[in-house]
Amino acid sequence: MKGSGITYYWHRTPGDPENTEQDRKERAQTIVAVHAGHAAQLKIFPDSPEINWADDRREISLLLDEMKSPQCANSNCVAGNVVGPSQQTRDGAVVNYRLSG
Repeated sequence: MKGSGITYYWHRTPGDPENTEQDRKERAQTIVAVHAGHAAQLKIFPDSPEINWADDRREISLLLDEMKSPQCANSNCVAGNVVGPSQQTRDGAVVNYRLSG
């Protein structure tokens, strides 16, 4: 199916609540990489259905939830976190991302 390929690279998957500096960095880098993949997909296949992006959006949401966890509130989670202005996708989903710190 056009525009629904898979990129193979190491990335952080949701489900590990550890919150060391390395964990936060991995989450932030994964979120940026997934967004970059989506941007590249839209550049090459501008008519790709947004549904192809649903699993990636879900993974990003789960990683962001881990970054906002109570564990994160008790540590220095600002450096390397994904924060910033919202962007709205064609299907109306709101996405927040930008590396800080």
